[in-house]
Amino acid sequence: MSWVHKLYATYDNIADIAGQFSADGRVLLPIGHTLIKAHITVTIDAEGNLIRAEAVEDRGETIAPCTEKSDSRSGKRPVPHPLVDKLQYLAGDFERYTGEDVAWAYEQYLNELHAWCTSHYAHPKVQAILAYIEKRRLVEDLVAQRVLFLDSDGKVLDKWNGAKEAAPELFKIPNCTPSKAAVRFRVLGLPGDDRVWMDASVRKSFLAYYASQQKEKRLCYVSGEMVPPIEMHPKKIVNTLANAKLVSANDNDGFTYRGRFNTQAEALNIGYAISLKAHYALRWLVETRGIFCGTQTIIAWGTKDDPLPAPVSASDEYIPDEEATQSDLLLEADGRTEAAYARRLRKALFGGRYERLDEHADVIVLALDCATVGRLSITFYRELKGKEYLECIYRWHTSCIWLHTKKGMDGAYYTYIGAPSSRDIALATYGRNADDKVQRATVERLLPCIFNGAPMPVDLVRAAVARASAPMAKERWEWNRTLSIACALYNKQHQKEGFGLALDETRKDRSYLFGRLLAVADQLESRALFESGEKRETTAMRLMSAFAQRPVKTWTVIAGRLRPYQKKLGGISRYYEDLISHIMDMFNPEDYDPTKDRPLDGLYLLGYHNQRQVFLDTIQKAKEKKNAELVNTLSIATESEEE
Repeated sequence: MSWVHKLYATYDNIADIAGQFSADGRVLLPIGHTLIKAHITVTIDAEGNLIRAEAVEDRGETIAPCTEKSDSRSGKRPVPHPLVDKLQYLAGDFERYTGEDVAWAYEQYLNELHAWCTSHYAHPKVQAILAYIEKRRLVEDLVAQRVLFLDSDGKVLDKWNGAKEAAPELFKIPNCTPSKAAVRFRVLGLPGDDRVWMDASVRKSFLAYYASQQKEKRLCYVSGEMVPPIEMHPKKIVNTLANAKLVSANDNDGFTYRGRFNTQAEALNIGYAISLKAHYALRWLVETRGIFCGTQTIIAWGTKDDPLPAPVSASDEYIPDEEATQSDLLLEADGRTEAAYARRLRKALFGGRYERLDEHADVIVLALDCATVGRLSITFYRELKGKEYLECIYRWHTSCIWLHTKKGMDGAYYTYIGAPSSRDIALATYGRNADDKVQRATVERLLPCIFNGAPMPVDLVRAAVARASAPMAKERWEWNRTLSIACALYNKQHQKEGFGLALDETRKDRSYLFGRLLAVADQLESRALFESGEKRETTAMRLMSAFAQRPVKTWTVIAGRLRPYQKKLGGISRYYEDLISHIMDMFNPEDYDPTKDRPLDGLYLLGYHNQRQVFLDTIQKAKEKKNAELVNTLSIATESEEE
């Protein structure tokens, strides 16, 4: 139960923010409380007399006391929350105005509220609410205040049939049925915040009262102390999986604990406060730091709420934009690009916004996923120290590295060096139509590679290489993205061999040389097509899949089809012909033996990408030179005009 202990410690370290809403509506819940969407606010005085009532669209900002049973309530007769709840619990006249037989709901609520108000921990605001509730006229008052409306039979109107613009406020609240509306209170004339749901003294009053009701104590398996236990642990950890629980043992007829223990308490026992702190902290972390992929959630946090780089993001998200997009650094071809990137990444991780991270701080990486709608599982868990966590991120992003092109928020494309995000790897490996299950499984398999130093899964690399070898089955942008990610994965898998981003003109690997040949053929034909105004894919691209399987045979076909384009380019083609001859001379005779025409490995993609990048760099430099000459020409012309 290490995860419970770490989350419990996290809650204690940040307990001072409990109950305070952030700018985006996030909140760390106080112990013994839950979030409720209230629809009606009733304002009373200190004696319990009604002042006013109004409909309000509450987007989950009402912090309400809850018991262990009410927080996990279900079934035909769910137990009430102690203070804020639906009309059927608070209104003694609910049955008279709806015809529903729910007298039991009001009686339960009234008894619970009465027990609180007559205890040693009573609060005057709660006593004022009790005084009003005992009048049994809540629905009647809401009708009089024109919050609720009655139909021709004198029953609460749940559906507005009039003009939309004339609808009362309660009917304008999304997903609100008037008879099911939840009610909260304001109490005027007493010290503290008149919004009872925001009054810290009311929260303390309830916690003290509820603690007095918890008589039984058991040994907590987390703290090692005798404390009040909990049997129904909180849910609502992940918003999209509201009913899924991490800790649960309610299967008395199955095999949850039978055969080893007699009761669920013997199987697992956690203290009430410890469980709530752990679950509330986890819920808050999921909301504020969660990275989502379908039903999967990945979070990384420090127990002291230290700022951390996200665990599965792309490298460009760590480095400031002004550094990540410097073309002069990204387009270097002498091998220093990786070193420059590594320096920028180390500076970003170990300095700047993460420099406050204590190297000895406790950091946890955790992944959640669900097997069923009611069960949440921890699919990955790793504890590290602060420095160790940053080193894991650094090693991953300097080993699973390649040159990528990405579309920015402004719609413009930019180039960056580094590792792709785990989700992009999943999409590149299995295609953008891969379902959530496949994406989740892929991301989950990459986590041990990032944080445990596990080798890259061979099947992922093979799948990415295979998809990158089929450009005709994809749109151009998707293929380029798949190509660079496949290169990054292959580079990571063979990191000991030290493949670089810059073209290695001395490398004589068979696959690498064939990849270079393919890039030269592609560039030669592309240039000829561009100059003749034609728009279509080159022979190299059309035959790339076959080339990867039978390179010698396919190259013969590609080379034969290049001759017309060589004639079109005239003298320019001499450069490409010489380059092809130079590459061909580097082959060992056995590597180009037609009788041993075996498939290429993923290294050919690196050779292709490296050689292609040389052409792209040349084109980019030519454009920059041309632009510079144009600027100089305009400057000279301007100066002449001024003279």
